[in-house]
Amino acid sequence: MGSRFLNLLKSRQIGGTNQAKANELDSAADPVFLEPKNLGDILQVGHINKAIQASRQNGGMPKGSLSVVETVSITDSITDVIKPGDEQVYQVQSITLKAPGSGSDIAYQLMLSDGTTSAVIAAGTAGAGGTVVAFSPINDSNSGGVPFNITSGCYLVAQAAATLPADVAYHVLQS
Repeated sequence: MGSRFLNLLKSRQIGGTNQAKANELDSAADPVFLEPKNLGDILQVGHINKAIQASRQNGGMPKGSLSVVETVSITDSITDVIKPGDEQVYQVQSITLKAPGSGSDIAYQLMLSDGTTSAVIAAGTAGAGGTVVAFSPINDSNSGGVPFNITSGCYLVAQAAATLPADVAYHVLQS
């Protein structure tokens, strides 16, 4: 007699588009009681939980090889700054803007967007030839010092009065 959990997952994947739904796993576990004859089923629940945890890279902690500082150019139209793909989760650590050495000050807005609606998280002006720390968990009065997560459904966009280079540091928490 095979485990009902493994039978349920034979045609499924853990993650992806054909994943077992939470209610399917819950209902598969309904008749399981703490009796010796159900030990195999109980162990399979633990096996599935371990697989789900392993699929979340390092238990949700960043891995050094997946930490990135990426330079992007913010323009006068709303620009995707950092947008994870699929089910990736990034944790934004800092955003630094570098204004060109000549010209006037450049106004900017950093926003979170779902592709339709955007919410401003930081706005200001970058002085000519200067560097502005738009977000940092260290001594940052704007953000309260808390790194934030972005996904493919809620990602970082920006807009500036003129082209403005930005360095964005982030950790890939899940890929």
